[in-house]
Amino acid sequence: MQQIINNRYLIIQQLGRGGFGDTYLAEDTHLPSRPYCVIKQLRPIINNPHTYQLVQKFFQHEAVILEDLGNSNNRIPHLYAYFAEQGLFYLVQEYIQGQTLTQLVETYGTINEIAVREILNKLLYVLNFVHSRGVIHRDIKPDNVILRKSDNMPVLIDFGAVRESVGTQFNTQGHAVKSEIIGTQGFMPPEQAMGKPVFSSDLYAVGVTMIYLLTGKNPLELQTDVQTGAIIWHPYAINVSAGLKMLLDKATAYHTSARYTNAKEMINALLSLNSIGGVDPTIPIVINEVETIQIPPEIRGWNWGAFLLPGFWSLPNQVWIGLLCWMPFVNIIMRFVVGARGNVWAWQSRKWRSVTDFKANQRGWAIAGASVWAGMLSLFVLLGFIGIMTDDGKPEPQQTPTPALTTSPSSSL
Repeated sequence: MQQIINNRYLIIQQLGRGGFGDTYLAEDTHLPSRPYCVIKQLRPIINNPHTYQLVQKFFQHEAVILEDLGNSNNRIPHLYAYFAEQGLFYLVQEYIQGQTLTQLVETYGTINEIAVREILNKLLYVLNFVHSRGVIHRDIKPDNVILRKSDNMPVLIDFGAVRESVGTQFNTQGHAVKSEIIGTQGFMPPEQAMGKPVFSSDLYAVGVTMIYLLTGKNPLELQTDVQTGAIIWHPYAINVSAGLKMLLDKATAYHTSARYTNAKEMINALLSLNSIGGVDPTIPIVINEVETIQIPPEIRGWNWGAFLLPGFWSLPNQVWIGLLCWMPFVNIIMRFVVGARGNVWAWQSRKWRSVTDFKANQRGWAIAGASVWAGMLSLFVLLGFIGIMTDDGKPEPQQTPTPALTTSPSSSL
């Protein structure tokens, strides 16, 4: 007999099991389409009824934070519901269809540098948002990053704070006396292993995750420098550029003071690295699920210059498909195509000094396009006005009087 939780969620299969509880794939039977969702069943550490109430309050607080994160960023699963049943706590979350980074390596082997840079950049933007909310993930690892099937975006799952809430022990005065360490050995840094995570702890985990993609090695398989504590991974990544090696070395430094202080700083370092090159063009692309050219999120969107002046815009931006706009039968369709995809295509087809330089160039084309169309519209209005005034100034054509018909006497009866 299949299990139903909360008289609503039909368990399909178990997805995982950990020290804090189990994870299931389920169907929501209260909705007509019976969509999939993920059920996290959490087992709290309870000493007495009073402790249960404290843990429940802590759990609810963390669930509210998780709901806010999911509602504010589409690369964090939505929280649909949370509740307690038979002494257990439950989270109901959005089901993300795709493959984890672990599955990616198991399928394709080591991942090439260009793809890793793309994943890293997108993941850092999510992490920058999470940290801006004052939240530390605490358990970033390949299993907790899913490349969403619909758009190849990395989705960050399984935040550690909720698991910590059910693993905290309280005394009779309501004070926390013991909290379980959240994290995965090899991916969490030393300070987190001592129960003192900071924002750069997540950056360390991200860096180790990228090293795993590049080398295919679990961090527990890698040696560390006995003097500095640095992870020795370079011998397993001979095709990786020196620039990316330095970036990941800094992210995974043993001491927090030697790392990037926040995700934004690491994003800027990565963008600077991309702008000066450093990628060996002979490295083959081994996966096609991930975009191979770095596309900064801030340049995505509608391109008015490409839409308004597609035939001219395509030449300096080297987007040759836009030249189809000179063909009368496809002009209108291609305008919308290059308007929607112009920013991505232009970024991929040319080397730009920076994102700022790219945005300034596209802004100039948008202004030029608006000026040309405004000028043409003004000209049409002026010509129309002149035409109307010309018609009003012409003299009325004189009408020739029609002679009156006369009836001769002979025609009378």
